[in-house]
Amino acid sequence: MVAPYFPPEIIAQILSYVTPESLAPYACINALWQVIVERQTFSALNITTAGLSDLRHIVTPQRYPLVRKIYLKSTVAEYSVAERVQVETDKDPAVIIKHSQRESAPFLIS
Repeated sequence: MVAPYFPPEIIAQILSYVTPESLAPYACINALWQVIVERQTFSALNITTAGLSDLRHIVTPQRYPLVRKIYLKSTVAEYSVAERVQVETDKDPAVIIKHSQRESAPFLIS
């Protein structure tokens, strides 16, 4: 059975009643539904440091324009008592954020 055709505005209205966590299965209905679901799903991403390495595989080049916000929850190692009293200096290594010329996507270099 073929799914009936709905205009994008109607599909968006239908999906407004679905919780964000439950949207993914609706992307499988057809290509139009996939575009509308992914526009909502990828507009704001919640990423943890553990899942950061998966970001490049999940957000493919065709999905780059869909991403509007990325919320990163960072987990850092706990300092020992001795390390807590040490003062950081300008000579300590820093994380530099650069943009890849080839893919136009940000990546981290430590």
